[in-house]
Amino acid sequence: MQASVRVQDNLALQEAMSLAGERGLDLAVLFCLDAGYPEANERSFAFLLDGLGDVSAGLAKLGLKLTIVAGSPLEAVPLAARQAAVLVTDQGYMPLQRRWRQQISEAVKCPVILVEDNISVPVGVSSDHEEWTAATLRPKLMRLADLEPLPVPLPFPNCRFWAPAVSAWSEAGLKVLEGMPSRSWLDWLPIDHGVPATNLAGGESAALHRWSSFMQVGLERYDTDRNDPNLEGSSGLAPYLHFGHLSPLTLLRDLKASGRWVPAVSYRRAGEDPASKFLDEVLVRRELSINFVWYNPVFATFQGLPEWARRTLGQHKADQREYVYSDRDWETARTHDEAWNAAQTQLVTTGIMHGYMRMYWGKKLLEWNSEPAQALELALRLNNRYALDGRDPNSYAGVAWCFGKHDRPWAERSVYGLVRCMTSGGLARKFDLRAYVERFIPPS
Repeated sequence: MQASVRVQDNLALQEAMSLAGERGLDLAVLFCLDAGYPEANERSFAFLLDGLGDVSAGLAKLGLKLTIVAGSPLEAVPLAARQAAVLVTDQGYMPLQRRWRQQISEAVKCPVILVEDNISVPVGVSSDHEEWTAATLRPKLMRLADLEPLPVPLPFPNCRFWAPAVSAWSEAGLKVLEGMPSRSWLDWLPIDHGVPATNLAGGESAALHRWSSFMQVGLERYDTDRNDPNLEGSSGLAPYLHFGHLSPLTLLRDLKASGRWVPAVSYRRAGEDPASKFLDEVLVRRELSINFVWYNPVFATFQGLPEWARRTLGQHKADQREYVYSDRDWETARTHDEAWNAAQTQLVTTGIMHGYMRMYWGKKLLEWNSEPAQALELALRLNNRYALDGRDPNSYAGVAWCFGKHDRPWAERSVYGLVRCMTSGGLARKFDLRAYVERFIPPS
């Protein structure tokens, strides 16, 4: 268990329990807590540990135990699999996650089953190539994602806990972590403590509570409120989806059960339904992002942008910038623009940045930087360091959108070229910008 840190709608766990029950085998559930995971820090580990605590409690209700090993899956999993009849794992979409699964499958002798359960339609099924925009992927997904309700995991009478021998792990210098996972583990984990944890609770319980509340209260206002950062009209589910504490299949199943699912044949006629806009974000936009990182090997670089965007930004690279800031100025929110400073402060202090403000934030990083490629690199570095949903396909695609990805050419202008621009005046016309700024930068 690595990408799907939950019990409900965890299809990999269901597959493993089913195999164990059918074959009369014992079952081990293993998570590898890798303190060296790239760009991870206290903030992301705190959220992750919340999820591991929930999983540990949830598995106990099924008569199972979560075994947590400190170290890389490349070290720990093959050692455990020496005793295994079969290895079942979930799917991750970032390059490191994919390499882990590929290398582990090559290192073990038992059969390996990989289950995709953090996406509505397996990435290779929805498309066999990198999609240009949401418009090209949307009809494929809407047709394929019209799913039947999913079963809730149930305990199997013959599914017994198996404790893998720890001697091989000990000999390899790996430690089995005892006790209930919690944020108290942060004190001794050798991780980057430069970005403190936030008060936002992670885990499956918090995720399901937030989703239930949004379904009851927020969904009806989503279409009108989602772009106003003062109204908290977005779902707030991105961190939970990123850490696998919530499955998109849960969202789609519940929408269907509530009668809010928009069938593919009527999607174009459902534009006034708030649920259709939410569905477009959680299904189409999210899975377009996964498509991007899956098929584009240079998605995290300037070369991963569309050719037209690279060309136009290059042609305008020498344009005069009204302002230019250092990386330190950006990180500490010391620009002339209060709106940008407020967005950066929100990110640094809460781990969350409202989606509309993140678009503006990224656009200004491009506008006030003399080198577009460096601006993209800086945006990803700041987002990955501070955002709870950083280091995620959605984040990479969202930042790249600010530089032209999944967008079209617009009217040409200085600095941006044909890339879409955003202005503080545009923000002020959409919502109370002063109220937003004063939430994060109180008047002196």
